[in-house]
Amino acid sequence: MTNTFSSRPCLNWSRGASGAGCGLVGTLAAEAIRKFKFDLAVIGCSALERDDDLLDFDTQEVCVSDEILDQSRKTFLTADHGKSSFRAISGPR
Repeated sequence: MTNTFSSRPCLNWSRGASGAGCGLVGTLAAEAIRKFKFDLAVIGCSALERDDDLLDFDTQEVCVSDEILDQSRKTFLTADHGKSSFRAISGPR
């Protein structure tokens, strides 16, 4: 969700040029997520291991994914077949 009015704060859950300077990441994003309960969440990861561990390259994204898992009644993981060939740091549980 983004806000086109520069005088009002905005929240941008995506990355990229359109969201530069107008987003929450890491512990700040995790704190914001903690204030909500979600019926459904869709998360991604950087890599998957054979023992079903989710892995990521960015520790800030790991803490956000952990919080999303805690605050969601149902969670779906989106990943393509290439995610099983990457190596990354520990991710969300």
